[in-house]
Amino acid sequence: MPFNPKFAKCEYNEKYDSWMSCGLRIAYQHFVVPRPPMRGSKTDAKRKYEATLLLPKKANFDPVFDAAEALVREKKAKELRYAKWPWKELRDGDKTSDKIIPALEEEGTLKEYTHYITVRSEDKPDIVYADRSEFNPADAADELYPGRWVRVSFRPYFYDNESMGVSFGLRNVQLLGHDERLQLGRTVAKASDEFGAADVEDEDEAPRRSRGGDEDEAPRRRRQDEDDRPARGSVRDRLRRDMEEDAPF
Repeated sequence: MPFNPKFAKCEYNEKYDSWMSCGLRIAYQHFVVPRPPMRGSKTDAKRKYEATLLLPKKANFDPVFDAAEALVREKKAKELRYAKWPWKELRDGDKTSDKIIPALEEEGTLKEYTHYITVRSEDKPDIVYADRSEFNPADAADELYPGRWVRVSFRPYFYDNESMGVSFGLRNVQLLGHDERLQLGRTVAKASDEFGAADVEDEDEAPRRSRGGDEDEAPRRRRQDEDDRPARGSVRDRLRRDMEEDAPF
């Protein structure tokens, strides 16, 4: 499903002080199960629900960019150039981009996207389908995959600790249309391409085997090991006799 122009704009919801995004495409998501803290994080770091989402070139995200920049100008105007943002341009050399770009190139849609954005929260988001019916987490494997179109509600907020900038606090998620599944990070051939059809012998005629081979082999091997094992205490008794013979009295 190509980009739907119905979802080209971002809208601010004054009632909830949050933004409704334009249509975005999932790259990575932890909407149902939170992501564990990254290696090297503080010991008190918490699991977070988050997603990396692809921003289409035809979408208008400028109002959100402007709102985020305004937050920094209000707090740290002189340090604007040092601010960190919850979006990045798709470009070679960026660790996340290096996984996304090959998938979009394989699909032939790389020119249709400009940035990716990140949204996250410690609170689990509500998820609904396009018709606003409640999402069933049991369907996550079929519904939440790289390439699916979604809208998210989020709230930009300013932070100033080890670094300074703006983050997008995730609120809720709405599933939109389906699309091709993106093959992110795949560096080997698909199994269907690598293997030919196999002529498997009839299961009834195949000899019964355990994981280790002949199902009678393991007990027989244990019995042999027990037969070869020296009698209990024989080594100790022999050592005591040798010591008594060598004793000077």
